[in-house]
Amino acid sequence: MRKVWMAVAALTLWMSAQLPAFGAVEAIDFYKRSNDDDNFLSMVSNSLSQIADRLKIEVKVYNHGGDTAKQLAAARKQARPERVMVVRVNDPESTVELIKIAKEADTTIIFTNVQPDFEAMLAYDKAWFVNTDAVEVAQAQAALVADYLQKNPGWDRNGNGTLDLLYLKGPEHHNDAKERDLALKDTLRQMGIKYQIVASNSSEWSYEQGFKEMCDLLDAGRYGELDMVISHGDEMAMGAIDALEQSELFRSGQEGYLPVFSVDGYPDAENAVMRGAMVGTVFQNYRRMAMAILDVGLGHAADLEKHIKGVRIIN
Repeated sequence: MRKVWMAVAALTLWMSAQLPAFGAVEAIDFYKRSNDDDNFLSMVSNSLSQIADRLKIEVKVYNHGGDTAKQLAAARKQARPERVMVVRVNDPESTVELIKIAKEADTTIIFTNVQPDFEAMLAYDKAWFVNTDAVEVAQAQAALVADYLQKNPGWDRNGNGTLDLLYLKGPEHHNDAKERDLALKDTLRQMGIKYQIVASNSSEWSYEQGFKEMCDLLDAGRYGELDMVISHGDEMAMGAIDALEQSELFRSGQEGYLPVFSVDGYPDAENAVMRGAMVGTVFQNYRRMAMAILDVGLGHAADLEKHIKGVRIIN
């Protein structure tokens, strides 16, 4: 039987069934790629450490650098009943082996950020998936765009009758990137917003890629073709903004205003919104996500009610 509870914030919890007994957890081992590859996940792990520290629970972060064998080796070494595993899988195919490690250690395993193999999860009743809801995030971003267009009717810098975009996406292999891409385009179409993509990218959410894409357009004299920048991550959006602000076009005052929309709600993006360099960014509540991971890990089933506002739970 599956039950779905949906509300407003942006978390997804997928569980196979059983919660650990409260008081049995001494540490949380967080396995991810690196401190630099995903700012959002680093904010989640940092927030988790801060909250867990108040409960005298150690959070140890292992950066495997995209090396699945290294991730599995660290998990085998650390897995014990009193140590909860939190895993950003490098390759969903490693789910089977990770489940095997957790099952042999009789410990809870919580997958996050990248979708594991859900069928493999069904083999173990202490396996969970906790993540932001990519579709809901994309719909919120589309609503920001629609609100801007409603307040600025007829927005069309180049006068060609369509919304021309610099469109910055996450990596092709990442479930969040794929779901945000499809949901945003679908929502814009449903809203009757006609658009075309002038330039696009697919990267590891990187500042450098956003900077490069905007520089390429500026160098090619194509800036005037753009009506808007839509980015699926603040790092990429800030790269595009910095490239524009460092350009001679911007310094000469000839650039014309270019609205930028993003996702994450990082401090740099908030500052960009405050100074008018960005119209808006969809805040992904990393602290709420950390709290949900901790609640699952500690067996506070009742406390999950705190996260139902904005959480989808499939059981």
